[in-house]
Amino acid sequence: MSQELVETGQKYISVLKTNKTYKKGDCVNDLIFIGYVHRKSGIREKWCTKQAWFSLNIREVLRACRKRAKRRNVECTITKEYLEKIYPTDSICPVFNTQMGFALGDRNRSASIDRIDPNIGYVPGNVQWISMKANTLKNNAHPYELMRLARFLVKQMENK
Repeated sequence: MSQELVETGQKYISVLKTNKTYKKGDCVNDLIFIGYVHRKSGIREKWCTKQAWFSLNIREVLRACRKRAKRRNVECTITKEYLEKIYPTDSICPVFNTQMGFALGDRNRSASIDRIDPNIGYVPGNVQWISMKANTLKNNAHPYELMRLARFLVKQMENK
């Protein structure tokens, strides 16, 4: 299947459904499963290359950023190219030093866009890629609150 893509230079391929069940993001023969497509000829599986998968997910993240920006009435001037450029080449979360990506089966390890200053919109220089876990922890607390919590937990562990 992946050989077909390499030979034709395509990024996506659609094949008749096999007897196996896949979930979005499953990787087989260097191809990533996107989903099932219903056609008159029957149900087909849609697959793509790793680069196309990355690009597809960046577009989805950008769409979500624009939607949130509109809802929060903040600026959103980042582009798909900018998000691709700032994505860590090693796919490592800079906060927890763990692998992050798209559809890894663990939501906490999903790559997430973080606004460095939450009072500013999604603009170049104010966004970074971190894991969903790091972003969730950062989302609802001030940095000083996080430091107090960390000190408390460390002290609690030392007293055991």
